[in-house]
Amino acid sequence: MQKLQHLNHKNIIKYYGHWEDITDKQCYIFLELCTREHLGKRIHQKLSEECTFKWFSQLVDGMIFIHSQSNHPTTQIFSIEISSQLTC
Repeated sequence: MQKLQHLNHKNIIKYYGHWEDITDKQCYIFLELCTREHLGKRIHQKLSEECTFKWFSQLVDGMIFIHSQSNHPTTQIFSIEISSQLTC
């Protein structure tokens, strides 16, 4: 989990830490408050070619950054943000 703290990129949700409740055997993860849309919300909607290209570019940018880091974590599509400035 500590490796996630060092990922600092505009298209990756920031990890702030976690807390493990030994009594309930639960792990709580603290992430950046995300006011932008995430790709998982819009993935099943029909999008214009222009919008698809812009979002795909942001996705690839985030993925390239993650893979450039040594020992990168597994990435979920819901962890990559898309810009709120895109209008589609």
